Amino acid sequence: MIVADTNLIAYLVMPSPYTEAAERLLVREPDWVAPTLWRSEFRNVLALYLR
Repeated sequence: MIVADTNLIAYLVMPSPYTEAAERLLVREPDWVAPTLWRSEFRNVLALYLR
């Protein structure tokens, strides 16, 4: 089981130098959990990405 933080989740859905590594990790270990707070943090990441 992987405890994912917001950055790891963001690497999966937005292109970055780390996207490929995050995808490999997801294939190798598909059982992920994240604290509920990730949604709020992810909105901040998206807002910065859109700017």
